Amino acid sequence: MNRFLVASIIEAIYVVFMLNYFKTKYSFAHPLSNFDNSYFKHPIGISPEPISNICEFGHNMSWVLALFILLRICVTKNKIMKHVSTIVLIIVATVSLLNINAVIYLIPYFIYEIVVIKNNFRV
Repeated sequence: MNRFLVASIIEAIYVVFMLNYFKTKYSFAHPLSNFDNSYFKHPIGISPEPISNICEFGHNMSWVLALFILLRICVTKNKIMKHVSTIVLIIVATVSLLNINAVIYLIPYFIYEIVVIKNNFRV
């Protein structure tokens, strides 16, 4: 089996797990990320029991990102895909800055994507 295919499947599972199912008592979110809208609400501080520190928007977008990672496998030979992947990486990095927890959880995603894009989808 192709290493890129296996790595992409693992990457998609990691993104969904960390942004949907990973729970901890500690939140690195800063007070400026405390939104009134429940869709963008981030837990702040230490909670008495482990919880997901990602907002509903992050939960939903993790599935979209995982879908993109998996669909990208089919069109890696396309020259445009390198540019699309770069744009998606920049968007994810920018939006994840709304919640520092998301930035920390996605560090492996960022590193892997940079390596993949730099090596033209050859892992």
